[in-house]
Amino acid sequence: MLTLGLLLAVASQNQTVRPYREPTEAWLSGTVVDENGVPLEGAQVEWRKTNGERGTRSIARAVSRADGRFELAADPEVGLDSGSECVLSLEVPGLAPTWIEGLLPEVKECDLGPVHVHPFAQLRGSVVDAQGNAVRGASIYALQGLSRGPSEDTWGLPPVATTDDAGHFECRNVPPGIVTLGVSAEGCADLVFEPRSLALRTPNELAATLQPARTVVLHVQDEPSEAPLLATCTPLGPVAPYVQNDSRIGKAKRAFWRKPNVGDSSGRVAIDGLPTPFDGGVLVEAAGHAPRTVSLADGDRTVALRETLPVHVRATRTGSSERPELAALRIRRDTTPSVGMCGLAEPLHWLGFAPDSPAVERLASDHWRVEWNGRHAYAGRQLPGEVTAVLADGSTRHARVVLAASLLEAEVELEFAPPARLRGRAVLPHGERRKLGLLVARQLEPTALRFETDDEGRFDVQLGAGSCWLFPEDQGWSFPTRGHHLELAPGETRDVELTLLARKLPDLRVRGRVTVAGERPGRPIQLALERE
Repeated sequence: MLTLGLLLAVASQNQTVRPYREPTEAWLSGTVVDENGVPLEGAQVEWRKTNGERGTRSIARAVSRADGRFELAADPEVGLDSGSECVLSLEVPGLAPTWIEGLLPEVKECDLGPVHVHPFAQLRGSVVDAQGNAVRGASIYALQGLSRGPSEDTWGLPPVATTDDAGHFECRNVPPGIVTLGVSAEGCADLVFEPRSLALRTPNELAATLQPARTVVLHVQDEPSEAPLLATCTPLGPVAPYVQNDSRIGKAKRAFWRKPNVGDSSGRVAIDGLPTPFDGGVLVEAAGHAPRTVSLADGDRTVALRETLPVHVRATRTGSSERPELAALRIRRDTTPSVGMCGLAEPLHWLGFAPDSPAVERLASDHWRVEWNGRHAYAGRQLPGEVTAVLADGSTRHARVVLAASLLEAEVELEFAPPARLRGRAVLPHGERRKLGLLVARQLEPTALRFETDDEGRFDVQLGAGSCWLFPEDQGWSFPTRGHHLELAPGETRDVELTLLARKLPDLRVRGRVTVAGERPGRPIQLALERE
């Protein structure tokens, strides 16, 4: 039997350690058919999930085969969570787009069965103003499904029809089923109707009466200099952004096709097409300034924005000129001790940032810039107080933020000790050799690390000094203890042999029958099994 020393002599050098992200394994499949049940080839199928105030985000795309079948595997970088809704969109040339809402993110594998795509429905009608006069050139909009307000999915949505000189329109390019319709015209307030079901076989009628529009002008300026700012005012969507919010904003939303309004160099932003009354609001943003939401209920007003605070975080390594790689940051709002909530208040003071966080600008592997109190790092206008930084090898350091005298910039310098070197082999029962994924966890650190052995189970990695626990990534394996505990000193080399045990995972099968009002359902129904 080979000794551990001989195994290490041929082990791979400098295997990569990276922050661990739990893989998202989810699949969605089905068969695209026309109204007669004939399979459709070439349908563009997209699986999407809600993405806060931004609308939806793509999870996976596919094209149906000759038999109409499609299979979608969720992008692990996007992920699924129980707080999001999922939708499925289908587009077939010559047929109406199809939008299926209410898919459950908890269902990790689902076959929808036949998904029907129908021809376009016919829509016709007329548009008049408050005096009953025909409105020429009015735009007719149609949104499949329920409108939750404007978002990136619907900004600038083109109209499906335009009225003629007599105020009439007719088109056959709207999807059947539940549709939200809207109308807009120059000088008139936008009109959005309650969602309605459009028939496929018979013409659908729409009669619209438009009221005079109200325009609100915002004058955006810097605080405290009062210098004008080139600003953008974005309609608020279904979820309010986490910024300084105007408590007077009501439930009213701008029309779903409305896109952001861009101001001029004088700081003036005109927002038109508003009905009277209108208690909704907009998100006001300008480069280098903290955004805020503003109510439009009170008409024209001046909006003052404060500058954001750039926080520069730099990492160095003791005794080395090689640049370390930052992997994660946590920044605490001010330095006030947390009290109450049985000790659970402290995490609420911290904001976390990953390399792909919108608030982070990676100037170098060892130098990050965070736009503090910007849209993606809002801290209630509080100053940053402390920083905890994590390197790619798991090394962790903590430091206080140094504010410039002008309070316009902040600096944090963190010096990390040399990492430890961990070498060894993972030994499976009966001497089996295979590649394995191993996880490294540290107390009070939310992000675990991951590295892989080679095909013989050997590894040679650098890990940050301190206390840590090793776990097999595959839940079919375990260590004799719950985790293999290590205390690593800076710069030391540690040789270990990890013995793994096979762990039997419980099999679970659920069988039953679903009825609706005592009858078999006429279409597939999704079921979700949740843990208590």
